[in-house]
Amino acid sequence: MDKKNTGRNYCCFICEQSYDQLDVFRSHIVTEHKEGDDYVICPSCSIPTRDLIAHYRSKHIGEVIPPGTQTRALIIRDVKKK
Repeated sequence: MDKKNTGRNYCCFICEQSYDQLDVFRSHIVTEHKEGDDYVICPSCSIPTRDLIAHYRSKHIGEVIPPGTQTRALIIRDVKKK
């Protein structure tokens, strides 16, 4: 298996495009969507996320979000079809 392909599927939480490589997923989000409005970047691991507080609770347990950091995307779109 390719080092960058972990067997995991990464789905864009903004437009639902799917990627099998984390670096391609990250690149898609930062080039196709607007930071601050659609996503925020985790200062600890550089992962784009909509909710930094929830991300820290699940991925960086016990760590503190740096003061002054934007913790949530401003625009949350519901892309699920009803």
